[in-house]
Amino acid sequence: MSQATLETDRISRVLKSSTWLNLLLAAQLIAGLVYAYFTGDMGSRWTHFVLPFIWFTASVWVIWHTRPVTKRRVYRIGAALVVALYLIVMFYFSGLLGPSTSHFGQLTGPSGFGITWGQSLGWSPVFVYTGDLITVSLIPYQA
Repeated sequence: MSQATLETDRISRVLKSSTWLNLLLAAQLIAGLVYAYFTGDMGSRWTHFVLPFIWFTASVWVIWHTRPVTKRRVYRIGAALVVALYLIVMFYFSGLLGPSTSHFGQLTGPSGFGITWGQSLGWSPVFVYTGDLITVSLIPYQA
């Protein structure tokens, strides 16, 4: 393969990736502005509005550019267990997962499920579940 062909392929990949990145950023900006328009809330600080977009974009970029190569089922099962354990630990330390508490009773009611609004996009809506053993809060950009 000649050097010119390699350069053309590389430039083509960069252009394609940057086009998709710009489309993703534009869609996020439009969604954020529409949300802010209809709810009237952009958050108390501009960082509260931008932070979820940064994490979402980074997550999409990682998923887009990851190419798993392992074909052995044992490795996949092991990786799934490590990921599940990691998520449980991260959810616990971030406060999204914890022991059951009655503090959310007024929010969740007798069903145990509740939704809160009133924050900027990415921070709202917060989905809350309170059961007999655990309480789970899902903040969109953190989950």
